[in-house]
Amino acid sequence: MDRFQWLPEDIVEEIVSRVPYIFHNELRYVCKMWKTIIESGKIYKERISSGSSDKLVCFLDQSDDCNRIAVYDPVHNSVAKSPSVPSKFQFTRFSHCLCVDQKLIVLGLQYENQPTGTTMVFDFMSCRWKTGAEIPIDKFGYQLACCASPERLVYIAGRSKKAAVYDVGEDKWELLPEMPHSISWARGYYIDGMFHVVTIFGTLNYLSNRCNPVAKQWEVLQRFELLRYPPLSFVADSGHIYSFGEYNVMEFDCLRKMWMEAGNPPSHLNWLGSTESHNNIFQFVTGKADGSPKFGLWSNTSSNFSWRWVIRDRSRTTTWSYYNSLTIVEI
Repeated sequence: MDRFQWLPEDIVEEIVSRVPYIFHNELRYVCKMWKTIIESGKIYKERISSGSSDKLVCFLDQSDDCNRIAVYDPVHNSVAKSPSVPSKFQFTRFSHCLCVDQKLIVLGLQYENQPTGTTMVFDFMSCRWKTGAEIPIDKFGYQLACCASPERLVYIAGRSKKAAVYDVGEDKWELLPEMPHSISWARGYYIDGMFHVVTIFGTLNYLSNRCNPVAKQWEVLQRFELLRYPPLSFVADSGHIYSFGEYNVMEFDCLRKMWMEAGNPPSHLNWLGSTESHNNIFQFVTGKADGSPKFGLWSNTSSNFSWRWVIRDRSRTTTWSYYNSLTIVEI
């Protein structure tokens, strides 16, 4: 491969910019110049500005006893994996990943089988992990509601009524006002400048809250009683929050502050994993679609909920809970 190192730098940049991101890790090993160009980040900024970037689905992967990020390319129907997180940390089924620019923020890790407030950051440009600031809340636990905003901020809320915001660029956490009540299970979303938290309040009673980061105050929106069972996952899309249960799909209109029934999931699925949205809604599920257990990633259009498989992994039927957090990266 020595002949590649004599190519002009602008030609190399053009070549690499046309290759899908999931193959960039292999290109780093062509020669030192190619590695330097890829890790500089210049080509990714140009890809985004020109509209030629890839939009990839990221999720936490604990297969093969490794803790790393799996990246799914819907266009090429391929999966690539990051280097493992530093060995002293492990993912749990309560871990969360959120994308801010070309960085992935991972929260809810454990260290020596105990929850830790350590923030781990994976840089998609350099393909490296780094340790961020500690969450400034004692005994925050695993139960987190979190989301990212366009202002490069990460919002979290925990079961002790505590909430905080993380500035990714400054690597700094700041406490928010306490929530009106504690949470035992929740999901967080950033919609129209507000940090929304959907949380369980009682057995089948769910409560929607939102925090105005400017006014720094919480507002209780609405409770709703589910028809049969609690939701298994939530997703925010186009100003609405969708709740996916085993027997029904509920929709929350943030403008009207109302929950309503939106549809039904496929009847042959046993469970729905966590969700994330980007034009389509991607979900991890297990089920018996063809008479045998399967594990996979579903995709559906939020307007009509027509479902289809995009990845199937017949070998997994019990470890799906480690994939409870999906997010989208554009690079």
